Amino acid sequence: MRRYHLIFSNYKQCLMRQSLNDGKKALPVFFESMPKLKLFLSLLSLFFLQIVSAQETTVSGKVASGDSALTNVTVQVKGTKTFTQTDNAGKFSISAAPNATLVFSIVGFATLEVPVNGRTSVDAQLVASTSQLNEVVIIGYGTQKRKDITGAISSVNAATIAKVPVTTLDQALQGRAAGVQIINNDAAPGGNVSVLIRGVGSLASGGNAPLYVVDGYPTTGGINNINPNDIATIDVLKDASATAIYRIRAANGVVIITTKKGVKNKLQVSLDASLSSQSEPKKYDLLNAQDFAALSNEVEAADSTHKYFGLPIWHTPEQLHTIDWQDAVYRTGLTQNYTVGIRGGSDKVQAAMSLGYFDQKGIVIGSFFKRYSLNLNLEQRQSI
Repeated sequence: MRRYHLIFSNYKQCLMRQSLNDGKKALPVFFESMPKLKLFLSLLSLFFLQIVSAQETTVSGKVASGDSALTNVTVQVKGTKTFTQTDNAGKFSISAAPNATLVFSIVGFATLEVPVNGRTSVDAQLVASTSQLNEVVIIGYGTQKRKDITGAISSVNAATIAKVPVTTLDQALQGRAAGVQIINNDAAPGGNVSVLIRGVGSLASGGNAPLYVVDGYPTTGGINNINPNDIATIDVLKDASATAIYRIRAANGVVIITTKKGVKNKLQVSLDASLSSQSEPKKYDLLNAQDFAALSNEVEAADSTHKYFGLPIWHTPEQLHTIDWQDAVYRTGLTQNYTVGIRGGSDKVQAAMSLGYFDQKGIVIGSFFKRYSLNLNLEQRQSI
């Protein structure tokens, strides 16, 4: 005969004990009580909910400003490196988790963050940024607010230039100013680069070069002597309205360069250093002198027309010397760029001075470009 006893402990556990008449040891069997069962099921539900929320889905939508669709708007999943851009119709498609947040950004408009909240379709309306419209832009001999300017202007600031180390001003503009075409005519160190703002307008040599204005002083010469680390802003005037300021010299556009100035009641010391290398081009496996001479002799012997004749010295391959002209011409290029700047001043006088050294050794032996630069910017304000 078997007997069962149910024992409740703190209303949380239920223990069943089984006793045998023959005096054997009881075997306890543990069962979860109802409250613990509910807690277990709740935790299990939260676990599966977390797995479902971690699964990404495709979110699509359209970005516009009013009734106009916006193209090339960057759509990024906040906190990740996943991003895309809108097409010509303002539409986009991106993979994101149901609890993610999409960040919409483009130059000229305020950045917008929109939570997905489990949706598969998200539309965004961007608002023009008033802060950029109130920026003061230096044009020629005066200043104007950007919203009052009717001409087309592309601007590049020092923060943008500092993101990627550049050695010349042309590289600072390349890919950063819309409507400006940079053409590398020569791959040699310090080689000339053509800057086209309005396309090809003249067949004359150098007739398409823009006008460069450095701190208010126009120049038509080369700009390789300008240290990019000294540049504060670069403004490109692209349309014909620039001729109202600089007349016929601005027929091919104007590049306005403003160098860094001193800071009031503050001393700044900066050091910019970069070191880079350029690998040799791909080398080809060539025959040595003996193998080439032997091949030439075989071709000459097999030529029944007797129209092919090798050099007489090729008939004695053992007297030839092997020279690999690839090793004799190419080397590993090395580029060094160092700039030390000191800027400061008072309420009436601000000064900025920098000293730069640039040395580029090309991959071809004997090719190099060196530049020593010294820049001094001094401003004095007098009360009237």
